[in-house]
Amino acid sequence: MSLSDLSIERPVLTWMMILALIVFGVLGYNRLGVDQFPNMEFPVLSVTSLLDDATPEGMEEDVTDVLEEGFNTIAGVRKISSTSFRGASMIQVEFELGTDLDVAAQEVRDKVAQARYELPAAVEPPMVNTFNPNDQPVLWIPLKTSKSAVATMEAVKRQINPRFETIQGVAGVAIFGGLERNVRIWLDGEALRARQLSAIDVFQAFKREHVELPAGKVEGERVEYAVTTDAEFETIQSLERMVVSHVDGAPVLLRDVARVEDGAEDQDVIARYNGAETVGLGIRKQSGGNTVGIVDEVLRRIDEIELVLPKGIEFENSDGFIDFSRGVREAVAETQFTLVVGALLAVLTVFVFLRRTRPTLIVALAIPVSLVATFGLVWLFGFTLNTMTLLGMTLAVGVVIDDAIVVLENIERHREQGENAKAAAKAGTREIAFAATAATVSVAAVFIPVFFVEGLVGSFLGEFGLVVAGSVMISLFVALTVTPMLAARMPPPKPRSAKSIYARLERGFGGLENGYRRALDLSLRHRALTATATLASLGLAVVFGTQLKREFFPPSDEGIFFSNSEALPGTSLQASLEYMKQDEAWFLAQPEVVGIFSAAGTGGGYDPTSRSNRSMIFGTLASNEERTRSVMDVIGAARKELGSIPGRQIRIFNPGESMMSRGGGFDVDLRGNLSLQELDRISDEFIAALSAVPGFVDLDKSLKLGLPELKVVPDREKAAAMGVDARSIAQTIQMMVGGMDVGTFKEDGRRYDIRMRMDGEDRADPDAIGALYVRNRSGEPVALRNLVTVEMGAAPSEITRIDRQRSVNISANLQGIKLAEAVEHAERVAAEILPVGMSLAMSGEAEAMQEGNDQFGLAMGLGILVIYMILAAQFESLIHPLTVMLALPLSMVGALGGLLLFGHSLNIFSMIGIILLLGLVTKNSILLVDYANQLRRGGMDKVEAMRTAAPIRMRPVLMTAISMIFGVLPAALGIGPGSETRAPMAIATAMGMFSSTLLTLLVVPVFYLLLDDATEWVKRSFRETFGGGSSGETVAIKQ
Repeated sequence: MSLSDLSIERPVLTWMMILALIVFGVLGYNRLGVDQFPNMEFPVLSVTSLLDDATPEGMEEDVTDVLEEGFNTIAGVRKISSTSFRGASMIQVEFELGTDLDVAAQEVRDKVAQARYELPAAVEPPMVNTFNPNDQPVLWIPLKTSKSAVATMEAVKRQINPRFETIQGVAGVAIFGGLERNVRIWLDGEALRARQLSAIDVFQAFKREHVELPAGKVEGERVEYAVTTDAEFETIQSLERMVVSHVDGAPVLLRDVARVEDGAEDQDVIARYNGAETVGLGIRKQSGGNTVGIVDEVLRRIDEIELVLPKGIEFENSDGFIDFSRGVREAVAETQFTLVVGALLAVLTVFVFLRRTRPTLIVALAIPVSLVATFGLVWLFGFTLNTMTLLGMTLAVGVVIDDAIVVLENIERHREQGENAKAAAKAGTREIAFAATAATVSVAAVFIPVFFVEGLVGSFLGEFGLVVAGSVMISLFVALTVTPMLAARMPPPKPRSAKSIYARLERGFGGLENGYRRALDLSLRHRALTATATLASLGLAVVFGTQLKREFFPPSDEGIFFSNSEALPGTSLQASLEYMKQDEAWFLAQPEVVGIFSAAGTGGGYDPTSRSNRSMIFGTLASNEERTRSVMDVIGAARKELGSIPGRQIRIFNPGESMMSRGGGFDVDLRGNLSLQELDRISDEFIAALSAVPGFVDLDKSLKLGLPELKVVPDREKAAAMGVDARSIAQTIQMMVGGMDVGTFKEDGRRYDIRMRMDGEDRADPDAIGALYVRNRSGEPVALRNLVTVEMGAAPSEITRIDRQRSVNISANLQGIKLAEAVEHAERVAAEILPVGMSLAMSGEAEAMQEGNDQFGLAMGLGILVIYMILAAQFESLIHPLTVMLALPLSMVGALGGLLLFGHSLNIFSMIGIILLLGLVTKNSILLVDYANQLRRGGMDKVEAMRTAAPIRMRPVLMTAISMIFGVLPAALGIGPGSETRAPMAIATAMGMFSSTLLTLLVVPVFYLLLDDATEWVKRSFRETFGGGSSGETVAIKQ
């Protein structure tokens, strides 16, 4: 007994199976996380090393190169990139996909440990961390405070962070602004010189007097005591009385040569919110965390936290929060709305064709059952409710009713031939089951190659493919169980009057069918002309494809903007703040702007160091309904107004323009182990050439020379004669000018750094270095002016390397051109400008696009192969699958033409729509070919079989195609948040289905006969050539 027969005979069993699917789906839905995109794991580790005030060149030679040499020997390393800053080195080690990151991290740590003896002694132990570009805060919260920066920071660390960090899915809290408490020792240069003391004397006094050492244990007969020598100063006042040295027999106290202050760390970054200094909190989510759920819980806890905050500290109004979940919520809500409207339109299409309520409801039942059960699959595979899973459901909504349509339509045809309801249900379902199964499996099979696709494309295709394949397979199960079971119990249609809508529509469909018969006869009589027209349409598809612009990720308006300003190297923090205030004033004057975070002294991103010449702003706009300008309109106005301010460069971009979150999407690297001066010259020529091309804006490069630098060069002969070593000179300068942590201060069980540095007024001039004192071997003070020469020079602000070669990153925003066109321009410029030994390499979005094109090509090639293999196995023929698959190139005419017509590009979403199309369009051909084969097996001539089969299958073909097109119509219209990603996919699918359906109904019958004739000719020629066959046998073969 077949599955459909069992379902017809045992309806309760059928209902229980459907109920199980629904319960499974509902439980899965309630456990699903909500995010914008699929969770993407990047096998990348970062290694950060810090060495106070070391030059970028020194960091490159002494730290970066040493570590890279070790990392390069690790198996599975795909790419090593690094940036050497002043005082810091950051190395990213990217591994091949599929690498066990825990094992890789241990290997990287082993290499760090081995290199430790080759690194400078003063470098801090390198930190190895996983690196995920998506591991960014999902919510930024500003604080309104009247307290000091230190007091606010203490409240954040003690009262706020612990309550946020315990939320499920929160990885941590990033702090924006604020200052850590430090005990500051401000050395007085004049007082030290008057007492002939040096900074090293004060440093040694701390090591001598401010100590806490374990001293073993006292073992009594019954009690054992741990012994600790606690000689640390417990108050600021007692620290001031520390004896530094004795001069002429009198003690010199710390307060005699320094000002002791309960203060804060050095302020390298000034953070502000809406023009006022602030402390901001960034809520970072764990990989795979529920973005919407995390933000909801954070907002709920804010009211609880405000009850315990000190007076004078409170949260800003939530309207100004930088909430990255807002775009997720709006896009998900809009997609869900699109899903519902698409389902209603698909059901309406079925109703128009069937013109009866009960059959329509039977078909419509497949939509909620299939989609609800699919939620369970999404949860089972560990995915989230995101753009790709919802897009999969949006596009599947018109597909999941296909099987129910063809099954019910075939059952109804049997009933019209006089069979009773149960017999018609059994016979009709058995007759169509093979075609329905073949068609559905071909749709699901197109996503089998996803297992071989890597990177971002693999992540996106994986979740999308699971939803589509899972939903259509569930819909096949529904069509073979519930549909025949309900159809077997459906009463016959009531008689309708000739003037009823039912009868009028029937006459219309009859007329359509007769018209199709005439068109079919015409195409069958003129097969050569039909074949020529088919080839012409394929040529047209090629033309459309060459006209389409290409990019990786279509820009979207999420209501968030980002600006990065960079003044000349060496610009002070206060000067950068003045630039930033001008930017703040302009943004805050715009009616669309709700709130802005800003910071002077940093460019944001992954830079671990502060930069006094940089500033950044990121802010949020009102919702789409509350503003008249898009985020790109605001950004365009900002570029025009703020880009004219002299003395600095500013880049303003929309984060929604780039999947890689780099802004603008254009990133390339110039690679070559040349001198920094030569790299600087060549990169300037490259930028100048690109600037002449319309569409490139905010061009910038990573290599910046001209950072003011003072080099203190010891006169070794004088130093040796006076008994002073180079280390003492360097250490004195470091402590007095740069500052040094000399101990820790304990209070209430917490520890704070004690940092020693010369007072600001005494180090404001380069000549102050010469006035410092250092002790020689005899203990006598010697002025540095007698030992060193201070030279002024310039240094690079950072040095980047890729795969152990120096590189310069060239980045830009794009305006009016797409990424592929920009890459072509860059490649032409590189061919003209770059010397031998230098190369151009894609980076960021451009690199992802290149890899994505390769992965899409692989997915499409394997998908077509898998479809052919499945169809060949199901038809037990090597020829009929070719007839069925003719629909694939025919669909490209509509898909590519539709994208061109509606102004969309060829991007990751439109390509996914085309891959889905490969599976969908074969369904119509399968219905035609399968029924024609059934008629031929019944003894009908092949031409007559196709003339009979095609008109009979015309109605279900039109029903499935139109319901699918109407199902995705709301998404194709491109209305609402997130439409930028939905529209290209839906348009490619809908227009491809449209062209494929029209051409399939006329072209497939012709090629079915042409291929069959060709097969018979080959067999006949083979037999005539090699013998072994009579004319009678040839006739038998034809039949």
